[in-house]
Formats: sequence, structure tokens, C-alpha cells
Amino acid sequence: MKKLLLPLIAGCAALLSTMPANAAGPKEKTYGGYAPGKTFTMKVIERTSVRTRGDNADRNVRVPSRWPDFKEGQKVEFVIGGKGELTGPGFSINYKTEEGRVNLYANNPTFSSPKGMAALVYKSRKGSPRVVTMTFYKLRFSGFTPITNTVTYRFER
Repeated sequence: MKKLLLPLIAGCAALLSTMPANAAGPKEKTYGGYAPGKTFTMKVIERTSVRTRGDNADRNVRVPSRWPDFKEGQKVEFVIGGKGELTGPGFSINYKTEEGRVNLYANNPTFSSPKGMAALVYKSRKGSPRVVTMTFYKLRFSGFTPITNTVTYRFER
């Protein structure tokens, strides 16, 4: 028995040393390098709100109701949701992909829901969020005349 115990312990030690470090359990899923629950705060540095009717464009118009109405200088907290979505006060935008150091989020409009949202999160070399741009948009028609509303925000740390 003593002759068998030493080779058995040595064999187990050899097996354990070849196991990868993450074999202890599944690694938490991330979306563009961000785990669900990650939070970060950014400040609004620019806001643009435009309404077009046909060829006429009006700038600095009132933000449509039920859209986030952030003011320049306001701090906004962003949270990564359980499925990678970018959420905050009044919005939740689905995670789409990561391209280089940029995460893309988008809710595309449909015929039944013509309102869309998109966001880009630009990351530092270490992966922390540096700049966020978000756009909310809606297209509708009045007769044959297209009417669009677009609100764009730019956030920085």
C-alpha cells in the first residue's frame, strides 16, 4: 500500500499542475470587455436636438417627451445590464459588437416602432470608458412630408 500511495500522490499533483487556471469554474461573460453590473459616470459635454420637416431643419428644439433630456454639465450614470445592454435614466440600448476599442449599442427602429437609439463607448487602452456618444431618433410622416427628430449627446469623464 505504501508503494502505491507515493506514485498516486505524484500522479494527482502532475494532473493538477497541467489544469488551466480558469478550470475552477466558468468565467463571467463580458460584453465588449464589460461585465454585467459595471457602472461608470460621465458628464454631458454637448447636446444637439434637431427637428426636420421636409427640407427645413430647426436646431436646439425641445427634446421629445419620453426621451432622456440631459443638460450640458449633467452627470449621468451608465450601467451594463445582464445581457450587455447600456442602460441609464430613461434608456436601455442593446449591445451589438466590439470593434477595436469601441463598443457599439443599438436599438433599430421598426415599422411599428419608428424610434431608434444608438450609442458608442470609446475605451482607453486599458479598457475604461473615455467618451460616450448617444443618438435618439424618430421618423414619421405628415402626409408625404417626412418629419424627423434627432437628439445627440456627447459624454466625457
